[in-house]
Amino acid sequence: EDSETGYAGIREPDRELVARLFVHLLRVALAAGARSVEVEAGEDDGMVRVDLRDDGAPASGDPFAPFARARGRGPLVGAGVGLTVSRRLVELHGGTIALGQEPDGATLVTFTLPAEG
Repeated sequence: EDSETGYAGIREPDRELVARLFVHLLRVALAAGARSVEVEAGEDDGMVRVDLRDDGAPASGDPFAPFARARGRGPLVGAGVGLTVSRRLVELHGGTIALGQEPDGATLVTFTLPAEG
C-alpha cells in the first residue's frame, strides 16, 4: 500500500479503470463547454503518454482538489470530483497527470501510464 495515496498500486493497466479514466476526463471537458476533444497517444520508455486537448473553459484554482468544479459552470457540471478521481486512477497505475493551458487557449490534460508488458 502506498502511504501517500492510501491505495495499493496496480501493476498492469486495468482496462476497466482506464476506460473510467477516459469517461471522467471527457465529462470534465464537456462540463467545461468543449465542442471538440483531440486525443493523441504514444509510448516512450515503457510508459504510454496520452494528451487530451479540448476547447472548453480553462481550469481555475487547483483543478485536482476534491469538489473543485474547476472547469465549467453549466448543467453538465457534476460534483467536482472528475479530475480528483482521474488523478487517483492514474496514480493507482503508477502514472502521472497534469492539466494546463495551450497558447491558443485550449486545455491540455496529459497523463502517463505504464505500457502493458
